[in-house]
Amino acid sequence: RGRKPAKLSGGQRQRVALARAMVKEPKVFMMDEPLSNLDAKLRAQMRVELINMHKRMGTTFVYVTHDQVEAMSMADDIVLMDRGKIVQQSSPRELYNNPNCIYTAQFVGSPQTNILDGFLPEGLKLGFRPEKVRMQNASADDGIMIPAKIQTKEMLGAEIIYSLQTPFGVIMCKSEMDVDDGAALQVGVSFRDMLLFGTDTMRIPFGEAEKCAVISAFGGRV
Repeated sequence: RGRKPAKLSGGQRQRVALARAMVKEPKVFMMDEPLSNLDAKLRAQMRVELINMHKRMGTTFVYVTHDQVEAMSMADDIVLMDRGKIVQQSSPRELYNNPNCIYTAQFVGSPQTNILDGFLPEGLKLGFRPEKVRMQNASADDGIMIPAKIQTKEMLGAEIIYSLQTPFGVIMCKSEMDVDDGAALQVGVSFRDMLLFGTDTMRIPFGEAEKCAVISAFGGRV
């Protein structure tokens, strides 16, 4: 209180800039990394404030960020770019559930999507998200089973992130199940949770022929 913007911290200056912009009631807000200098707690609070402000004002917000959490939690429509080119444009839910290429699949989500390369014919690549790896009640009836050994585990409150060593390389898994370090187990991935990509890294349909190829390459090695 009583200080001018020049004497404020970087985060405080950002909030002052936002307040000045709101007072002018512009038709479009253009924000370039507005929360970048804030600590984690304040950033979470400001995300909520900006969402409420957007709803209250009904004004178009153009928001540039490298933070996927900000993009996914705040946007109605996301334009994902790589090296100046649009990779995919869609709603947050569509972007997460139906990535059109490996770049999108690995950019959105933490840990990033597992991509297994070198095991399918014609250079195809298999992808699946860490939270789709089942460490319990796994069955080969609707997918594949993979032998794995726990390499590392990170406790994140209600969830645990595992790094699993498998015959197909290291894969990441996110689960609520607590398993000891170094334990050997069988993990499963359902066909409905698999993503298939071509040699150009673009998403391709997952049909019966591709399913048979996956069973042959992965199921046959288990």
